[in-house]
Amino acid sequence: METILTRGMGNLQSSTSQIQAAKIFVFIGRASIFVSFLSLIGAWITQVSGGYFLGMSQQHLFFDSIALSLLGIGFLADSFLHAKGL
Repeated sequence: METILTRGMGNLQSSTSQIQAAKIFVFIGRASIFVSFLSLIGAWITQVSGGYFLGMSQQHLFFDSIALSLLGIGFLADSFLHAKGL
């Protein structure tokens, strides 16, 4: 009987740590997508002004936006897997 209870407690602790990890990955994913959106706005500003925004060219900002949005999607997908305990 004790082994069953111990196993149950281990699953509960594991589940709690999975949920904590999911919360962290949701935060990182949302922050990454937000920064990606800011980078995209910066790229649009450089398109209109024809110059640089914070020392970065339009192409650089577009590539940053793509990379950050893909990272954000990856973090959010990982948070879903952690929340489900997979």
